[in-house]
Amino acid sequence: MILDDYRLAVGGGCPKLPPQVDVGETSSAVRLRVRYTDTPFACLKYTTVTLAAPLGQRQIVDMTTGQAIPVDDRRSGEQLNPIAG
Repeated sequence: MILDDYRLAVGGGCPKLPPQVDVGETSSAVRLRVRYTDTPFACLKYTTVTLAAPLGQRQIVDMTTGQAIPVDDRRSGEQLNPIAG
C-alpha cells in the first residue's frame, strides 16, 4: 500500500514476522521482491519501505515476474494496477 510519495507498506498475508523486501528503482518503476522467513499464521505484519525518490507516477512491479502489483493508494484512496477478473 502506498502511504505517501516516499513510503510503501509491503507485506501482509498473516506472516509471523515482517517480510524482507528487496527494492529496485528506475525512472519508470519501483520493483519489489517480498520474501517471508517464517510460516504464515494469524497476524498481519508489514514492512515500511522508504524510496530514494518520490513514487510519482511510477509503476510498482514484482521484481521476479515483472508484472504490475495491485496496490492500494492511500494518497488518493484508489487501487492501482487492479487485478483483472
